[in-house]
Amino acid sequence: MVNEVAIGPDGSVLGATSFGLIAWNNGRGQVLTTKNGLPCDEVYTLVVNDRGTLWLYARCGIVEISNSEFQEWWSNANSILHVRTLSLSPSSLRAVTDRANRRLSLSKSSGVCFSPLIELGEH
Repeated sequence: MVNEVAIGPDGSVLGATSFGLIAWNNGRGQVLTTKNGLPCDEVYTLVVNDRGTLWLYARCGIVEISNSEFQEWWSNANSILHVRTLSLSPSSLRAVTDRANRRLSLSKSSGVCFSPLIELGEH
């Protein structure tokens, strides 16, 4: 299942899915999974900041993928990424992406909103 779609740092179309991050560009597609360095495969939402860094909200937490790591993976589908992960217990949380204000926030399933977790324009 595709949970969300966004435009990547290189103009590719990215999809947050239940089986990893999918990417399409110039008629070619790839799937980024735990085999390539993701800490888990289930990705709920994604945002790209001004520097091309990908921020994923996944079952295992918040995952940061630098533009250079993304480009390396795009060039070589078998490469292993080095990502940064902020572990969370997402069972009672959900991510809220605010692309207009360049923020990724979390809210409890009860509707209580947290301050922006990541100011995307600053990372």
